[in-house]
Amino acid sequence: MSHVLNIAIVEDDDWVRLAYEDLLRSHGCNTWSFSSAEDYLASAGAEYDCLILDIQLPGMDGLELLARLRGAGETMPVVVISSHNEEQITNRAMQKGATLFLGKPFRPEALIPALETATGRSIGG
Repeated sequence: MSHVLNIAIVEDDDWVRLAYEDLLRSHGCNTWSFSSAEDYLASAGAEYDCLILDIQLPGMDGLELLARLRGAGETMPVVVISSHNEEQITNRAMQKGATLFLGKPFRPEALIPALETATGRSIGG
């Protein structure tokens, strides 16, 4: 059974962020986008089913945001995405509480099964 997911996206690249939004909306997801960790934090109180989080962000980076969220008791699944997909970066993301790590570049279609795995829910099916 499918469930409409509310997905937050933190990605500083406008084109990439819009591509994620378009893909997710075409699969029936609701999306909220932020170009920085600080913008995301300013949305405090909003409830999301999953967070798509880039590591390289202006100001606070994605790993710092992830650590802050987990330190505050946030349990929402977080899919970390980065062009720096070396094992060390992947391990750091997982140690800080990432649910899943996707290294760029990846096929856009790979995002949907990654979110299904992270959330345990089917999307658009």
